[in-house]
Amino acid sequence: MQLAVRDRSLDFRSVVINTERVRLQAISRKFTEELYQNFTPEITEYMMPAPPAERSDTTAFVESALLGLDRRDDLNLVICLHDGGEFLGVCGLYARGRPDEPELGIWIKKAAHGHGYGLEAITALKKWAESQLEYARLLFPVDRRNAPSRRIPEELGGKIIAEKEITSMSGTELDVVIFGIDRQAPSGT
Repeated sequence: MQLAVRDRSLDFRSVVINTERVRLQAISRKFTEELYQNFTPEITEYMMPAPPAERSDTTAFVESALLGLDRRDDLNLVICLHDGGEFLGVCGLYARGRPDEPELGIWIKKAAHGHGYGLEAITALKKWAESQLEYARLLFPVDRRNAPSRRIPEELGGKIIAEKEITSMSGTELDVVIFGIDRQAPSGT
């Protein structure tokens, strides 16, 4: 099911969101190697997906992400620094069969942890979603033990709306809390 886009002519492959320090841009094949090198076991410790066993796994992910852009049911964006274009990670919005409650996701490469890039990227993506999509609220699932990632929805006013235990694709037991992040009220209301 597609994300509920206000402008039917919007091409997800052309989405670019700029902040003070980072640029979010639609995923493309040119980032395959950086994705492969940085989506490591350490990064995926608290995530559902497993790190790639081989380069072809990353290639398959990128191809799937490109199809998601074309179908407009997933918006995978690469996060890069403005200065120099260094690859930092990936964030996105996913319909997951519920366009009224799209799911946010993010990962930042290990070398870029601790600089606030995750919060900056998700804040910008939320602002973009408020202007481009119709939805009731955004969901942000995160493992309870992942304190840095939990701070992102907390900073955006998110409240825990559900909890569940799941097994990741790597076989790790995850204790997931799902934050609901309400839309920003329009100015003047």
